[in-house]
Amino acid sequence: MTNTNQQSDELSDLMERLESKHSRLAERLSEVAKQLEAVKLTVSLMRRKGDSEVEESPAVSPHELQNMTQLDALIHMAKRSGKNKIKIGPARDTLRRAGKMEGNPKNHYNIVSTVVKRSGRFRHSGRGEYELLEEDKAVVQIRRATVA
Repeated sequence: MTNTNQQSDELSDLMERLESKHSRLAERLSEVAKQLEAVKLTVSLMRRKGDSEVEESPAVSPHELQNMTQLDALIHMAKRSGKNKIKIGPARDTLRRAGKMEGNPKNHYNIVSTVVKRSGRFRHSGRGEYELLEEDKAVVQIRRATVA
C-alpha cells in the first residue's frame, strides 16, 4: 500500500507541476496573442495611412518634356494633372528623370521651387503645392539687378 500511496503522491506532484506549467504557458500565449493583434492593427493602419497619403505624381512621361524649358514642363505637368496643380517633390522627380535638372541633387527641390515662384504663373496653395494661374492672371515679377 505504501507503494500505491507513493505513486499517488508522485502523480499528484506531477499533476500540480503540469498544471502550473500549463497556466504559465497559457499566460505567455495570451501575451503573444495580444502582441500579434497589436501588430496586425498597426499594419492595417499603416496600409490605410499609406493609401490616403499617396502623393499624386504628374501623369507625364519624361519623353513628353523633351524640348521644353523647366517652366514649360512644370506648366505642362500642372495642366495634365487635371487640377492645374503641381507638387514640388513629384515634379522634381519627373524633371530629374527627363534630364531637365543639373547640379547637385540636394538642390533640385529648391531649384524647382524657385522656378515656380519667380515665374508668376503659379499661386501657392499648400505645403509644397502650387496652383497654375490662368494666363490673364499671371503675375509678372520684375527683378532689379544688383550692382556690386
